[in-house]
This record gives sequence, structure tokens and C-alpha cells, in this order.
Amino acid sequence: MAVHANCKTDPWADNAVPYICWDRQWTVADIRGRLRAAKDAERHRLMAWLMRELKTTEVWNFLTPGDIQREFEGIRPWLGPARPLWEHLLGMWHEMGRV
Repeated sequence: MAVHANCKTDPWADNAVPYICWDRQWTVADIRGRLRAAKDAERHRLMAWLMRELKTTEVWNFLTPGDIQREFEGIRPWLGPARPLWEHLLGMWHEMGRV
């Protein structure tokens, strides 16, 4: 099927499969549903996966700074090398009064 040059697909539409799902066929809607349904460590692992694998600006398609701040202690162990970045961002948001 040909795609017209001026036709753009929204990569964050509910039925889109994000590029980070190379090993699973989860759509954006699937990820949002899993975030709503998951509890405790399962939710924290899923949040950390998004925070590690997506570009920072893309994380906001799934999470808010408030979500991250409220649950950061649970998320922190799962962030790996991305942890310093997120600690820095949380500190900046706190200083700016955003969280």
C-alpha cells in the first residue's frame, strides 16, 4: 500500500505500536491500560521501562511529572543508567515548583 508524502501517522495514537515495543506487540492503548491496571512493583517496572527506553519528551505520552514524583522511590531501582537524568529532572521541577 502506498503512503502519500503529505499523510502522517500519529506514532502515539491508541492503535500505534511504539518503537520500544520491538519485542512485543503492545499498542499505545495496551501500555496505557497496563499502567492503569498494574500495582506496586509491576507498575514501577513498567514506568521505569518507559522512562529508560523513550526519549524524555515522549514519556509524557504516558506519565506526568506528578506520577513520576509520587512513585519515584519505587521506580528508582529499575532506572539503571537513566536514574541520574530523572533525579536531575525531578530536582529541577521541584525547584521550579512544578512538582
